[in-house]
Amino acid sequence: MKNENTRKTLKDIAAEAKLSVATVSQILNDKPCNFSSEKTKRKVKSIAHQMGYRPNIGYKIMMGHKTQTVGIIIGFSNTRSDEHIQKLILHLNEILLKNGYASYVCTLSLNENENISTIEDLIHRGVEHFVMLGSPRGIEKIQVLFHRYDKTYIGFNSVLDRNLNFDIVSAVKAILEFFLNEGRTNFKMVLLDQGKSTFLEDRFIALKNILQGRDNEELWNKYIYPIPYSYETTIEFEEYAFLKGYEATREIMQKDFFVQAIFYTNDNFAIGGVKYLVENDYKIGKDIAVAGFNNIHAVRYNPFPVSSVEHNIDHISKVLLEELFKKTPFLALEKPEIHIRK
Repeated sequence: MKNENTRKTLKDIAAEAKLSVATVSQILNDKPCNFSSEKTKRKVKSIAHQMGYRPNIGYKIMMGHKTQTVGIIIGFSNTRSDEHIQKLILHLNEILLKNGYASYVCTLSLNENENISTIEDLIHRGVEHFVMLGSPRGIEKIQVLFHRYDKTYIGFNSVLDRNLNFDIVSAVKAILEFFLNEGRTNFKMVLLDQGKSTFLEDRFIALKNILQGRDNEELWNKYIYPIPYSYETTIEFEEYAFLKGYEATREIMQKDFFVQAIFYTNDNFAIGGVKYLVENDYKIGKDIAVAGFNNIHAVRYNPFPVSSVEHNIDHISKVLLEELFKKTPFLALEKPEIHIRK
């Protein structure tokens, strides 16, 4: 009796597809010498997927063959819990698998040397292409590694020289313009405090664009509520953000009872703020407008109107995968989707 758990081979796929082993090998390895029709190629890849075929990566590396592998690299541990990042990873994996690629998903640390070692290890395992989500410690040296080993790469919200950046400035401006159009001139922005570098942060730049002619210190003192953040926090980022959002809102409203709107750095902070406001009988959308960032599930289906900014995951995935296998210069901005709720 045949063992169903036996590793499937090219010979098994060839028998099922009624093709030669050589033809199946050429199709699964995307060899330019193969002239099979697109229909035949799709059929072979579908059979391989259904049979659970896994290429022998060690053999491919030893023989100098392409491994058809992609590394999806998450820059910081707190980023991996972001709902839009999780959706993006799942979407990328699904598309890559349909096109015959295997992928590693890896989260980097706060240690530059560890990060460089991790990337080198992935390269030695045969990873040929890299998608970098964010800018981890040691990103400049990691980019040097990509060039040294002739790997293709693309970044999302990174500082790589091939990168798709989310247009945070225009998104924040749209929310702030909504506040001002409603006459809510007494507003606060809850930002993660990065010291003076916060002045270079996209959200602060958007504030400067909206309220031109004022210096950084004036804007900071009047509109910003800074939250110190350590990447080494021992609790999950969502819990941290919720608690800090609650605390920040309590302090903001106790100092100024007449604040008309609060724009939080992301939705998790906003949900914490909403809890405080509701507990203290503020009517969300009437007494005070609330906005966050990322348009997570908890905001989309919240009983209270929380405005937010959404990432178009379908389009972001499409752009990243279109650019992943290229080496030409690439820098682009991804436009946000604004959701005003009142």
